[in-house]
Amino acid sequence: MFKNFSVRNTFDQPKAPEQFTVEGFADDTNPLIPKRDDLYVFDRIKLRDILAFTSDPMGDAMWIGGPYGAGKTSIVTQTLARLNWPTMCFSWHKRREFADLVGHQAIVGGQTKFVHGPLPVCMTHGYALVINEADRGDAGELVGLNDILEGSPLVIPETNEVIHAHPKFRLFVTANSMGSGDATGLYATSIQVLDPAFLDRFRFISVDYLEPDIEESILGRVAPKVPQAIRENMIKVANEIRRLFLGGDDGGSELSLTMSTRSLVRWARLTVAFKGAPNAVGFALERAFSNRAEPEQQQAIHRIAADVFGDLWEAN
Repeated sequence: MFKNFSVRNTFDQPKAPEQFTVEGFADDTNPLIPKRDDLYVFDRIKLRDILAFTSDPMGDAMWIGGPYGAGKTSIVTQTLARLNWPTMCFSWHKRREFADLVGHQAIVGGQTKFVHGPLPVCMTHGYALVINEADRGDAGELVGLNDILEGSPLVIPETNEVIHAHPKFRLFVTANSMGSGDATGLYATSIQVLDPAFLDRFRFISVDYLEPDIEESILGRVAPKVPQAIRENMIKVANEIRRLFLGGDDGGSELSLTMSTRSLVRWARLTVAFKGAPNAVGFALERAFSNRAEPEQQQAIHRIAADVFGDLWEAN
C-alpha cells in the first residue's frame, strides 16, 4: 500500500543523499492524486519543509502563507503528486461553514442520505486535505478543526459516525497571511484575523515568488524556442510587476494585479505560438496577462516591458 520514494530521483534534487527516501502511496491510479506537472521546478528549502511534514506531522497541520500567484498550492500538490498521495482541495471564503467540510444531506436515489464532505473522506482514507484561502472566511468556523488536530475523532451527529484520523491524513492550509491579519495592506478588506488557539496547531512556512534562476529553468523547459535573452527579460518584467504590486515600506501598492509564475509561463508559450505577429512578445503579453488589467495599468505594464526589453521590444 505504501512505497518509499528517492528524494533525489523523484523530485530532481541532485544534492540530496542517495539513500534519502520518503514514504508515499504505491497505488498511482487513484483519481484524487493531483495532476503531475513534469516541468515543475521545486524550491529545495520549501520541498524539505513539506517532505518533513508529510513524513511526520507530529500532530501539526501545515500553514503556507504568501502573496497570491506565488505558488502556495502548487508546491503542495506537486509534492503530493510525486508521492501518489490522494488529495482534496477546498476553497474557503466568507460564506463557508465548518459543516461544509463535514458534509450535507442530499437526495440520492429518491432517499435522503448524508454525503460526506472532504474532511471525513480524507480522515478515513489517509488523504491530504488542502484548504485554500483559509484567512478569507469567518474566523470562528475553522476552530471546529481544533479537536481534530488534537487527535480527537470527528463525530457526525447525522449518522452517529465516529471517524478517527488515518495515520496518513495530512492537513494543509494556504493563505495570503499568516493568520494574524494583513500586514501588507494588499488584502485589507478580505483577510480575517484567526483564532490564536487554532493557529497554535500549525507549523508555518512562507512562500514568495520564485528566484530568477528557478523561473529561468522553468521557462527554458516550457519554451526552449524563446531565446534566453528574451526569457531573462520576461522574468525581469514579472519581478518589476510584483514589486509594484507588493509596494514599498509604506505598504502602498502601485499595481492591483501581479504576475504569477503561471502567467509568466503562459506569456513565454504564447510568444512561441504568436511568433509571426508584429512584436510577438508584446502581443503575447496582452493575451497572457495584461488584457485583464485596467487601461491605465495595462499601459504601465507595457511601459515596464518596453523599458526592460529596450531595442528587443520591437525587434523580436
